[in-house]
Amino acid sequence: MSQDFCHLHVHSEYSILDGLNKIDKLCQRIVELGMTSCALTDHGVMHGSIEFYKHAKKYGIQPLVGVEAYVTEDPDDSEVQTRDNNHMILIAMNERDLKTLSG
Repeated sequence: MSQDFCHLHVHSEYSILDGLNKIDKLCQRIVELGMTSCALTDHGVMHGSIEFYKHAKKYGIQPLVGVEAYVTEDPDDSEVQTRDNNHMILIAMNERDLKTLSG
């Protein structure tokens, strides 16, 4: 895999029912593949962001921190939530974005 390639949609163990990656092992694998950066975008949560950031820096990886957000027409309508639920990847570009994403 090329150093120019960067995964922008990766889940960790914090992505309930969707991710199994332990963050330390994930960072080890990123290095093994020769990648220099990666984005962590768990489903609806940013619980692993600090752990990912620290491990990535330890391994010499440029960490990109984000979230896989849910997008729906009407968040108060449970029928719409289940029928027309879409996802969007949001990645922080700076500290302000990070604060916005983390709520």
